[in-house]
Amino acid sequence: MRLRPASRFQQGMFFSVFLASMVLGLILTSVSSAQIIYNPNDERFKQLALEKAVWTFKDEREKFHLAMDLASRDLISDRELKSSERTYRVAEVELKQALLALSQEAPHLVIERVVRHLEPDGKTIVKILFHNAGKLTGNRQIDEVLSETGSEISTADLFTLRNIYVSLIDSNTIIALPYEHRVEQLSPGDSVTLEYTLMRDVDAVTISASYSGRVDKKRVLIQQGIAGPDVLVSARPRAQESEFGTIAGYNLQFDCSGTQGEIYDLLLVGLPEQFTYRFVDPKTNAYVRKLIFPAATWVHQLRLEVSLPDRCPEGIVPDSVIQFDLHVADNQDGRAVGGASLELIPHGRGELTLNAVNWSVEGSVGDPPTIKLEVRNSGSVALQDIRWFVDGPSGWEFETDPPIITLIESGDIVTAEIEVTSLGTSSAAGIFEIDIRVGSSLGARRIESESKTIRMRLEGGNRTFNTIIITLLAVVLIGAVVVVTFRLSRR
Repeated sequence: MRLRPASRFQQGMFFSVFLASMVLGLILTSVSSAQIIYNPNDERFKQLALEKAVWTFKDEREKFHLAMDLASRDLISDRELKSSERTYRVAEVELKQALLALSQEAPHLVIERVVRHLEPDGKTIVKILFHNAGKLTGNRQIDEVLSETGSEISTADLFTLRNIYVSLIDSNTIIALPYEHRVEQLSPGDSVTLEYTLMRDVDAVTISASYSGRVDKKRVLIQQGIAGPDVLVSARPRAQESEFGTIAGYNLQFDCSGTQGEIYDLLLVGLPEQFTYRFVDPKTNAYVRKLIFPAATWVHQLRLEVSLPDRCPEGIVPDSVIQFDLHVADNQDGRAVGGASLELIPHGRGELTLNAVNWSVEGSVGDPPTIKLEVRNSGSVALQDIRWFVDGPSGWEFETDPPIITLIESGDIVTAEIEVTSLGTSSAAGIFEIDIRVGSSLGARRIESESKTIRMRLEGGNRTFNTIIITLLAVVLIGAVVVVTFRLSRR
């Protein structure tokens, strides 16, 4: 069949469809390209730029070290070495710039709480709790890389806020004294409380904070202080589990809702006297005996460390709950101003140690020796029903004295003996090994000593009979020598 040529109309339609397809393709390409435009102010891109700078720095550093090695062997010129060093130093600077750029964009200062209190003299006090929440995630090796560069900069230094100026504003007017608070330094993760005296009674206020070349303004509602204890105490965790001979730690936070500047005593009530405790400042590791809230500070954090005795004292049941209370008392009149209930569950540590008087013993096939042993309770609690596990040559039978050790107090030693009662079908002389261990139970835990090996040397025959024969032969020999000597002397 003969094909007919396309008409002009059909040719025009084909050309229009082709032209429309080309235009649509250009539009889609432009749209897809617009979606990946680099935005230098986006924190995600700065994060990627930092990661790129880290890898570039490592790569250029490796090249520079290689160039130094080649130059030491006169394989490259000084010019090539200096060029490699220059590229390496530029990568180092770009790494620090990328880190600085990201740290300036990350959110830092967080307002956690704004509370108002009415003082007895009629003044309205507002306390604001700030927290430095700045941190760099996903780059744990940044500090290590910076240290390798010899730089004194660290991520903690970059995210430490310095010279923070804070004012309380309402309708563009400062309405609180002091007009401006200055926080010299606030490290990542730390908090600070600022105290103001309102000059105008308002329910909301604008907090203006200036730091790191920026000014943040936030409009917040003021929370009314709740009547209650002068000091609110919270503990994390409230209940602890620890073994005897260790230290249980409680992270405590004290919120002052009363008058600042007061001195408070810290006491634990209900803790057994064998348990000692101390309060530690987590920032300085100094021991604290009194609790004091300085001016402009109404949150204080301490760590309570309770030291458990090495051994379970009499009257204390392991794995049972010990409840005790933390009391905050006024230093002047002893009035209770706050507190918290805490719990401690002490766990006993079971440990058995097996020792032998002699690790090598000798005997005969007819008269095997007796093995003398010592079993020591090296743990912190008493152990009961200690059983023997003796593994010797096939067919051997053993008798332990005592068969079962009913009780060993912590630190005590019990002496025992193991006697070979039968060698079975094996009556040959030689050197044999016997593995011995002891075991007990502490709750659901299995306590076992290390396996000890006794080397036993057995001679052939009955050792006692052999000894008698040797003794008789010696007597006969000595008698013969005496007779011969006497006869020779008479001649």
